[in-house]
Amino acid sequence: MSNVIIGIIGVILFIGLAIAGAVHLGPRFTGARTVSDAARIMAQLEQINAAIEARQQRTGEVLEGPNATVDQLVAEGYLKSAPINIFPGNSITIWANGNNAASTGPVVRINYRMDLTDRAKQICLEIERRAGFENPDTIENATYTQTHEAANPSRRPACIRNQNGNSYVVYKPVGDGF
Repeated sequence: MSNVIIGIIGVILFIGLAIAGAVHLGPRFTGARTVSDAARIMAQLEQINAAIEARQQRTGEVLEGPNATVDQLVAEGYLKSAPINIFPGNSITIWANGNNAASTGPVVRINYRMDLTDRAKQICLEIERRAGFENPDTIENATYTQTHEAANPSRRPACIRNQNGNSYVVYKPVGDGF
């Protein structure tokens, strides 16, 4: 009988320690996931950027919108496969000059659309931190990518809340970065 009681006490202690550990260490694991997701998104954008530059070097032609797509880079052999957005139902698009994907002219940036969840906001803040924008208000106030881009001479990926306010968007100016 005493073995059963000792077993029950052991199980209760184990559960208690597990809960205490989760409460104490939970934010560290959540933060690590945010950093990992931000790094993954930035790497995907850099892959697309490298494919655009490789295409331009090989063909001598600048990739132009409005029909420039990630799938085009895959079909032409500059990417093995299209990067998968970690936010299901959201896209990765290549934009030419202007405010939308239908603009014409040379491509100027790659947009990685996320949703409007707290997870997306935390990833956005981490990407902003890496781009050198330490003020968290930047993502809420920089509604036009061009305005934000002008303040981003490093040409690193950066993140804003889009002007419609319905998602966060990570963007990477085409060209040198990181």
